[in-house]
Amino acid sequence: MKVLFACGGSGGHITPAIAMAEMLQKNFPKATCAFVGNENGMERRIALDSGYPFYPIRIEGLHRSLSFRNLRTLFLAAKAPARAREIIKEYEPSLVIGTGGYVSFPMIPAAKRLGVPTVLYEPNAIPGLSVRLTEKQASLILLQFEACAAKLKYREKAR
Repeated sequence: MKVLFACGGSGGHITPAIAMAEMLQKNFPKATCAFVGNENGMERRIALDSGYPFYPIRIEGLHRSLSFRNLRTLFLAAKAPARAREIIKEYEPSLVIGTGGYVSFPMIPAAKRLGVPTVLYEPNAIPGLSVRLTEKQASLILLQFEACAAKLKYREKAR
């Protein structure tokens, strides 16, 4: 089993992914895990310090205020799906898990298009933007809070 984790932006997205990777490897010793994230983000350092391979993807979060920086964000978001497909084809995962953050946005749809099962993990009571944008492509959505399911369009996928 090869699992690719898409996470980034904050420790709240990265820490659960590291915990899941450790749990998978403890229970399935032949499992291998790798991480995808922003090359300059904390996810790179944390994944590499934890001993996991890391694949960089250039993407950043949307700025919630009117800003010219959003033009760059949109440009990177337009390029990210091609890079996501490259990463998936290179690593050949049997599962892609997105733990939220902007990195999940290109990875989950790319995995779905390539026939790789996908899981989203939402640790918050209210689903974040990347979860709302990718829930349709997810095979399964894992929630920390049951109340979060009411805010999803594809509640039948939630556990």
